[in-house]
Amino acid sequence: MSSFSTVEIIRTATEQLAVADPRLAPLIAQHGPPERLLSKSSSCFVSLAKSILYQQLAGSAAAAIYSRFLAVCGVPDETALTPAAVLAAPQPALRGCGLSERKASYLQELAAHFADGRLSDELLTGASDAQLLSALTAVRGVGPWTVDMFAMFHLGRPDVLPVGDLAVRKGLAHLNGLPHQPSAAEMQALTQHWRPFRSLGCYYMWRLPLPASKRPAGSTSAAAAAAKKAGRAPSKKAQKTGLDRAVATQQQQKQQQQQQQVLGQPGLMVQRCWQLVLRVA
Repeated sequence: MSSFSTVEIIRTATEQLAVADPRLAPLIAQHGPPERLLSKSSSCFVSLAKSILYQQLAGSAAAAIYSRFLAVCGVPDETALTPAAVLAAPQPALRGCGLSERKASYLQELAAHFADGRLSDELLTGASDAQLLSALTAVRGVGPWTVDMFAMFHLGRPDVLPVGDLAVRKGLAHLNGLPHQPSAAEMQALTQHWRPFRSLGCYYMWRLPLPASKRPAGSTSAAAAAAKKAGRAPSKKAQKTGLDRAVATQQQQKQQQQQQQVLGQPGLMVQRCWQLVLRVA
């Protein structure tokens, strides 16, 4: 099987995966066959360009920049976006729509690879996994994790194992009762029985409920405990200070979560991100 081309193929594959690994059966029953992994007929160039543009950006900000990027390229929508249009866009104009100089150069380098034939939809859809990795990582701004996500969510490849994905590593550790996150070699060994549907297994790792991580104790609680020990209620100033610190802690945690998304730790966030990138219903 070269790709998940129909819902029926994915449904059959999930049934086989549930038999191969009964531990996944409850997740499969709860979430059903992931139609997001169906192969897409849209342009490989557009999907890759969009994934580069969206790197290190929140969804709303990325969408706004992407809209301006299409306008700078002189196209009405992404279906009309071509490598030639991106190459014709002046660097200052690309910078003006909100792209960094580096990201603008990445997009034009990707466009150059498609324009001169080093990359094409035909080449990418027909390439082996190793050939796909080699061809795409030759473009600056495209790393192994981006290649894996492209293979899973755009090409619909059924047997992708993104060994650099932290959420998948955490899911495998929890599923197998490991005290540590597995290495790439351990991930290969732990998922052998998922073949040839490791893409599905990884999808359900993103859905696997994990134990809640311990949160740092807020300063408000500490102030209240100290006041109680002293036999008095905390002052309004102490309460306000503690609240401010707690809010700051929450904001820091939110920033850390966003950074984890950028660094290739997708979980459920990556599914939403690639829904935006690939316009998956």
